[in-house]
Amino acid sequence: MLDGKPEQAEKLFLKANEINTKVFGNMHHSIATNYNCLGRLELIKGNKLAAVDHFKKAMGIAKTVFKTLYHPIIADIANNYGFAILEQQNLLESRRYIQMALSINQKVFSPSHPAVVNGLINLGRVCYLGQELEDAKSNYLNALNRLNENDSKHYSQVHEIKDSLMNLAKDFNHRFHLKNPGSSRLYCGEARHIFRKLKIQGF
Repeated sequence: MLDGKPEQAEKLFLKANEINTKVFGNMHHSIATNYNCLGRLELIKGNKLAAVDHFKKAMGIAKTVFKTLYHPIIADIANNYGFAILEQQNLLESRRYIQMALSINQKVFSPSHPAVVNGLINLGRVCYLGQELEDAKSNYLNALNRLNENDSKHYSQVHEIKDSLMNLAKDFNHRFHLKNPGSSRLYCGEARHIFRKLKIQGF
């Protein structure tokens, strides 16, 4: 969609917004989608405040147009907004919106739909950054289970999830040995649980 040229794409979205506003008025799903895309462009350019502003506009319009939270476009906007404010180190608010996006997609799509899997991965990331390691593990394992149900081992997400879980295992182990400096255990229970789920032998 962006083709590596955000400035050119921005001009096209702004022009589309101008045309759609004349044709449909300010409250139309196409306007919400355009603001959502503009927000993503601003994130790519590093303009976090402008991105947040676009996502807020997109969300306000989408909620008015669809008259319900449970729509994939609202989920996409919520997810993008969550990551935009994550860039501002607002972990609590970020988690709230990424959780909202996941909840919407879980209601709209099947449990193993890519949007749901991506939502679980995204929530896992936010939990990990907030040092909520148990919640991060739960979300990553849930995402991995959904992919395995579909025999989707070719998806790039599988490798991402496994790498994230290995990092979690290291963090769990580090935390355990800080609390138990005299322990002779090589791996803590949480790390062993992750290794079992990933079918890593010899731990």
